[in-house]
Amino acid sequence: NIKVLLGLRQSTKEKETLESQDNLIQALAIPYENIYTVNADTCESICYRMGQVMQDRYGEKFAVGNYEENISSYVDNDVFEEDRPLFSKLRSVSDILQLLKDKKTYSFNYRVFRNHQIHYFECQLVKPNPVRNEFVIGFKNTDEKIRRQLKQIHEMEMQREIIEGIGSEYYSVLLVNPETDSATVYRAQDEDGRAIAEYFHRHHYCWSKS
Repeated sequence: NIKVLLGLRQSTKEKETLESQDNLIQALAIPYENIYTVNADTCESICYRMGQVMQDRYGEKFAVGNYEENISSYVDNDVFEEDRPLFSKLRSVSDILQLLKDKKTYSFNYRVFRNHQIHYFECQLVKPNPVRNEFVIGFKNTDEKIRRQLKQIHEMEMQREIIEGIGSEYYSVLLVNPETDSATVYRAQDEDGRAIAEYFHRHHYCWSKS
């Protein structure tokens, strides 16, 4: 009877572990186009989700296969050459386990060179639980996010150049954003310029209150 009871308890615990693992995979899979579970004992990689681009390029080869062979094929064929060193610790399962030894997740951004264009991606590793000797790896395209950030940086740089160009001729230069009803002080020279800057400071840099 005791053996039977112990067996039931172990089964329940294993079921809870599997459910916990599945919840983590689903949570990770939401924003990731490509996601795989990897058995660290057998090095077997099983696809949980595969985007259309990866299906067209690798098809069934990446559905189930040897993780180390698949990741090396992906890095050598798709990843931008300058970013391949980022995957140095991801080519080996043993290195990944060491990487996740003291942390549950590990992520980084990298670039893919495909069809004569640069695309931006993020890779994330997740160790679902310490009981099962496996991990989850996901990849997602971040083109839209990165290009939006690059555009913002470019616009800010242009604004800075314009402001610096006219700044020398004016004792006070303000950048007004109508959408946020805010004013940023870029130049406050002499007594009048400092007075204007102090005024906006007192009004929390709100343009409509000026």
